[in-house]
Amino acid sequence: MPIRCQSERLGLIQMHVGTTSSQKVVTQKKNSQLTLCVVQFHGTAVIDDPQSLEIGIRSGIGHGRMLGLGLFSIAPIVS
Repeated sequence: MPIRCQSERLGLIQMHVGTTSSQKVVTQKKNSQLTLCVVQFHGTAVIDDPQSLEIGIRSGIGHGRMLGLGLFSIAPIVS
């Protein structure tokens, strides 16, 4: 699953992920057409490397960052 590679770079382990929605977005970039698959994920994970996670939160993830994609939020699980 592609998110696994991203999760390792973000310092996340033991992920349980599902999708909420997905769609294709088509836009123009200079003289060419750009197509992105936009997916909203939800789930839980254990933070293994807080510094890597902080970098990911500050810079965003994925190729769609330039279009405002690649953002995510985190919150502690309250039991």
